[in-house]
Amino acid sequence: TPKQVINSQISNIWGLDFSPDGQTLAACGQGGEAELWQIDGTFIHNFDSNGTLPGLCDLAYSPQGDQIAIGSTNRTVTLWNPDGQLLQTLKHQDPVRAVAYSPDGEL
Repeated sequence: TPKQVINSQISNIWGLDFSPDGQTLAACGQGGEAELWQIDGTFIHNFDSNGTLPGLCDLAYSPQGDQIAIGSTNRTVTLWNPDGQLLQTLKHQDPVRAVAYSPDGEL
């Protein structure tokens, strides 16, 4: 029996990551959606990309929990704060199918 069911609106979830403190779960999916949830199943917010990020492949919390990196098939990595504010967009020559932070917080 699952401990918690999260009723996400994301179609085809491709990426999940827990915050370093274990209190929130970020998810992203094929249709360009990304959401943040409390572990009790309470929805926090969407990451609003205005439909510009189709095919969100993966995401990762920074070790400090102050940023979430989201990789996309549109050849970008977007950096967000947990409140849903877009901080930066990094361009890549190929689709970004995986993202990770090093232990010191660098991408």
